[in-house]
Amino acid sequence: MKFAVSAWNGRVAPLFDSSERFVLVESGKAWEPASFPGPSAEAKADCLENSGVRTLLCGAISSEYQNALLDRGIDTVPFVAGPLAEVIAAWQAGGLE
Repeated sequence: MKFAVSAWNGRVAPLFDSSERFVLVESGKAWEPASFPGPSAEAKADCLENSGVRTLLCGAISSEYQNALLDRGIDTVPFVAGPLAEVIAAWQAGGLE
């Protein structure tokens, strides 16, 4: 399963709406760092959808951005915080605490 994590300075970005980067994670593969093509909710949602993402782990997220993702079938796991490596390992192990 492919998922994404909004990223900032090696950590989960504190606010998805203003994040510029994310990492793509797929089982058995190295993370793929990527940048969003633009700041709008639609641009970010289209980018993630076109990347095959089904789930986004992120910090805080506004309803505008969350709805754009949900409209494209992308689930969100909001209010996640911490270093990317720890968050990704926790998610792959079956969840976050």
